[in-house]
Amino acid sequence: MFKHKGVHQYTWYQDTLGRRSMIDLVIVSSDLRPHVLDTRVKRGADLSTDHHLVVGGEVLPQVEEFKYLGVLFTSEGRMNREIDRRIGAAAAVMRSMYRSVVVKKELSWKAKLSIYQSIYVPTLTYGHELWVMTERQKCNSVIPSVFLSCSCSQGDVVTHTAWLNKSSILYAGEDKWSVDPRVSLVTLNRDEFTIKIENIDLSDEGLYVCAVQTSSKPRTTSVHIIVQDSSISGTNTLNSSTSVVGLILSSGSQTWNLPQDKMAVVQLTFRNSKSLWTKSLYYSPVEKCYPVPPKIVNYSNTVVVNEGSSVTLMCLANGKPEPAISWTMLSQEGNDYIDSEDEYFEIPSVSRNKAGVYECTASNDIAVDRKIVKLVVNYPPTVFEGRDVGVSLGHTGVLICEADAIPLADFEWYKDDRRIFNGFDGIEIEDIGSTSKLTFLNVSEQDYGNYTCVAINKLGSANTSIILYGESSYPSGSLKSFFFLYA
Repeated sequence: MFKHKGVHQYTWYQDTLGRRSMIDLVIVSSDLRPHVLDTRVKRGADLSTDHHLVVGGEVLPQVEEFKYLGVLFTSEGRMNREIDRRIGAAAAVMRSMYRSVVVKKELSWKAKLSIYQSIYVPTLTYGHELWVMTERQKCNSVIPSVFLSCSCSQGDVVTHTAWLNKSSILYAGEDKWSVDPRVSLVTLNRDEFTIKIENIDLSDEGLYVCAVQTSSKPRTTSVHIIVQDSSISGTNTLNSSTSVVGLILSSGSQTWNLPQDKMAVVQLTFRNSKSLWTKSLYYSPVEKCYPVPPKIVNYSNTVVVNEGSSVTLMCLANGKPEPAISWTMLSQEGNDYIDSEDEYFEIPSVSRNKAGVYECTASNDIAVDRKIVKLVVNYPPTVFEGRDVGVSLGHTGVLICEADAIPLADFEWYKDDRRIFNGFDGIEIEDIGSTSKLTFLNVSEQDYGNYTCVAINKLGSANTSIILYGESSYPSGSLKSFFFLYA
């Protein structure tokens, strides 16, 4: 079909939401492969009742259904299966947004609603915003920089703007949310919102969304960057040059600063009486691909959380083929494999026994990469029951108080209602880790009695009582002396 240069036209029918349309597909082919696919839509009087698919005088066989750029077309024009797929895609978007948007306390509810209307609703309405190349393998690449730009006002008053990557906010207006120093703001005015990403590499591959909230309605423009190595054989060999070879445009027009002369274009445009929907896919005519070992590029490292809260451990990896993620909790008693293959490992209502060291493993057919994530769970002190001590007059006595707490507890000692300080009346106080010692260098009659140890950290406090008594008997008048003398 593509052995000779030429222009071939296909036509098929589709009933979209009750409006019958005829779609013409024009393919401009070269010696290598298709370069441009342009889709136009006709309605009403333009419809033909007898139209065959003809290439070079040969009538091609017709099929009941086919999928083009991820959209399912059927001969009957029914969209039941396509709608089911869109609902599933929207549900996946909602799960992703929950982790990165819904639970963010920094965002106001209006901002969350704006992002929801700008990302979730278009996904449910138009299908998915993430396009997958099924016949062309994606590969590693690095280029100096790429500019992502979208138009803002289009005559309306703009109230909010944001650039997002996989639902993580890069820029919210002029405020930079991304911690990546390669991302910077280029232009933000009533007409244009442009950001720049320098030194594009494999970790930058994925979905980018420009969300614009106006006085009339929200709008989004989605771009999927596919990073791969490209080279062209023959006299125009690029000699290991690389470029971003995949950009997917939806719901709006954009200007992209890319080496277009090194790319071919596939574009699908759907139009009816109420809307215009365009999807464009850019790719190099020929590419040379190599497997890439997995590399964990972003992970949680050390996470500190209070007991009872929910926590999410993160482990993001790149590689070709795409690496699988697994989690293991490491301990001296034996490693505990966790049934989770998600990049985000969620622990609801975390308890102190979940604290420890977790290992994230990214593996593919090439190699394995591992990183350690430490989870610290803070909880209030629990004081172990104090042990009473009997000491003769003139000897040395030591009262010991132990507390389990994260962070470590601070200790205070009291006799009756009076606080005791280090060096007071020949008494020494020494705190070592989770233990506090109250030492009497020369026990006197006045030292006997009931002492209270209080353990305190930022989450709470706990206490216990310890009695210092003479070796022959407990101090008179105490409850413990009653049990000691008559038990």
